Amino acid sequence: MDGRHSLMHDWSLVEVFLRVATAGSMTAAGGALGMSQSTVSRRIAALEARLGEPLFLRHSRGLALTDRGRRLLDGATGVERSLDGLVSRTAPGLSGVVRVSAFEQVGAVLLAPCWAELAARHPGLAIELTIDESHADLNRGDADLALRVGMRQDADVVATKLGVLRQGLYASAAYLDRAGRPATSDDLRHHRLVGVPRSPQLDRYLAPLGLTGDDAPLRSASFSARREALAAGAGIGGLLREIGASDSRLERVLPDLDLPGLDLWLVVHREQRANPAVQAVREAIRETLRAVLLEPFDPGTMRS
Repeated sequence: MDGRHSLMHDWSLVEVFLRVATAGSMTAAGGALGMSQSTVSRRIAALEARLGEPLFLRHSRGLALTDRGRRLLDGATGVERSLDGLVSRTAPGLSGVVRVSAFEQVGAVLLAPCWAELAARHPGLAIELTIDESHADLNRGDADLALRVGMRQDADVVATKLGVLRQGLYASAAYLDRAGRPATSDDLRHHRLVGVPRSPQLDRYLAPLGLTGDDAPLRSASFSARREALAAGAGIGGLLREIGASDSRLERVLPDLDLPGLDLWLVVHREQRANPAVQAVREAIRETLRAVLLEPFDPGTMRS
């Protein structure tokens, strides 16, 4: 029996490899799988021994996929997508309620096509979408699926990194005609900013611009409130580029400015992962966001 055939009988090793590649490190993969880092490392070593060649290169900066690793990632990702999609395609009678938690820019805007597709494909399926700017607690039963920016280790959830969201600065033409168009990031100090409530995370995000949360006199946790304020001429603020570019009321400010990206993760509780209804919604969300993510996840270089 050759290595390729024998792997069909031990998908668990390939799944560990997938989680390392998609989570970005052995530590994060261990958290997603409920395993220790040493267990993850041993299983990767066992898979490499079975294949007879390394899947990762170890160096001072972390891990990088070998050519064989990239080929296995492509093939294994395709198998996993096919398995996930099989549930959706072969279960037209799916019914029940699936609860999804997401922050507003993704849940209410980028995922709009997903809700329409699911309604057409599975009329008996109900989706409860909760717009939540904080992390829903899947262990407490707050949701079945959650979209999160950033990921914390949790042994009870399976996390998949979908990609990196990119933000841009936007304002109305009327505001910029009145207040002037910034030529550099230093010019932002002379403008009114629209932002989210003050937090350490916000300050870290603004620090490269030489700004703090106090520099945004209008702050709201509501994305809709911020976007409408920007369109009304209240100042300059950040939006996901996919959303800002589609709003004809807004103009991109400092388009060459590289703002920090936001890692987007899709998480599901381990006990819900095999639920056909949850599986169908999970796959629909993944497929929808793959089409709109400005920067899909590149697993080529990872931290151990």
